[in-house]
Amino acid sequence: MSCCGLSETCDPCEVIQHIFCNKTLYANVINSIQLSRDAKALGGIYCLFFRNPCDCSSITLRGERILYIYEHLCNVVWCSNTERVAGLTIINSDFFAEVLLSYTEALRAKNEVKEYCKSFTIPLCLFPNISEKDRVITISGDNIIKLMNRYSNSSCC
Repeated sequence: MSCCGLSETCDPCEVIQHIFCNKTLYANVINSIQLSRDAKALGGIYCLFFRNPCDCSSITLRGERILYIYEHLCNVVWCSNTERVAGLTIINSDFFAEVLLSYTEALRAKNEVKEYCKSFTIPLCLFPNISEKDRVITISGDNIIKLMNRYSNSSCC
């Protein structure tokens, strides 16, 4: 089965929970850009193994390809749908970083007895079943914590 994104959900909150469920994958993607730069500077090689949680397809991307995708996003010709999804995940790494960081920020705010709210703009290229009107979602810190705890207490996505 081929999936055209990372998840087939049409619920914006499930997108956030999906990211928490697959936080290791997205943290690796976020880190892959700098690790690729570091490897290039040292004359070394870096590779990222990417497994799409939607259809379990996988691909290994070399650091040079990661940097090309990230730095030349308008000129990329995808080798496969799996590479397209991996590449779009790299291109949208700031979104994934914001979601993952929001949990830490929500916990900090809760410990400091402060209100916390975060808005996200979901990349429709990776979550194609989210409607345009639901693309921007604002979630309270308490709900961010609940979504992460729901992930922690389940077998996940």
